[in-house]
Formats: sequence, C-alpha cells, structure tokens
Amino acid sequence: MARQDQFTSDRETAGRFPDQESVQAKAGEIKEEATQRGKQQAEGGKQRAADEADKAAAAAERISEDLSRDMPKVADYTAEIADSIRDFANQLRHRSIDDLLADTQELARRNPTLFFLGSAAIGVALSRFFKASGESRHETGVNEESTGWTAEREPAQPIGGTPPTAARSVEGSGLT
Repeated sequence: MARQDQFTSDRETAGRFPDQESVQAKAGEIKEEATQRGKQQAEGGKQRAADEADKAAAAAERISEDLSRDMPKVADYTAEIADSIRDFANQLRHRSIDDLLADTQELARRNPTLFFLGSAAIGVALSRFFKASGESRHETGVNEESTGWTAEREPAQPIGGTPPTAARSVEGSGLT
C-alpha cells in the first residue's frame, strides 16, 4: 500500500512540473525571439551607421573640392577616402548582419594586427564623437542652469534662494 501511495505521489508531482523537453522547447523559443530582437536592433544600428558614413563621405568630398585648386594631390587622396567611405556605407546598407559579422571574423583571423588597429581607431573615433556630442549639448543650453547640476555634479545653488536642504540642516545645528 505504501508503494502505491509513493507511485501516486510521484505521478502528481510530475503533473505539476514541466518535463525537460517542454522546458528545452520553451528555452529555444525564448532564444530565437531574443536573437530576432537583437538582429532587428543591429539592423537599425547598421542603417544609422550607414547614414553617418554617407555624411562623412559627403564632408570628405567637400574637402576634396576645396583642396583641388591649392593642393591637387591631397584633394585626390581625400576623394579616394570619400569613395571608400561611401563604398563602406553601401556595404552596410546592402549586406546582412550575419554576412558583416562573418567578414569581420574572417578579417580578425586573417590579419589580427589590422583588426586590432582598426578596432582601436574605431574606439578613438567613437570617443571623439561622443566627446563632441557632449560639448554640443553643452553649447545648446543643456547645462547646469537647465539641469540643476554643475560640471562637478553638485546641485546648482538657486539664484537668490537658500542653499540645498543639507546645508540648511548644518546651519541650524550650530556647527557653522
């Protein structure tokens, strides 16, 4: 009789918990959904990068035109750079994320030094871009007056008002 109760108890427990196959199937579905979302986000980032590369190519073309009279050799080099940037932008637009990733992995395997130097150059370029973005934000009125924070990340003092609450509590404590 005790063996019968144990069998019934095991069957009830198994009915309450999912089996390994259903857990694996659900995990596979979640993984596939996450992969698709990641690809969608990467695709959006790829398109934004292609747009920015087009802007850089246009700027290089303008520089090349400006230099064409005074420095024709430099203008030719600048035009070549603009063409390379434009080609890169077109590749970003027309190739899949998987293809771009495979090409990047192949480059890293074939020439790790070039890959490392390219990665470092991209890092420097991105840091300069973000630094410039922060400076332009500051110039457009997003500063301590509009945010309440100074460059040192301390609360800005109100104009003609009383200091922040912590300072008021020190004043009232007799510590000043």
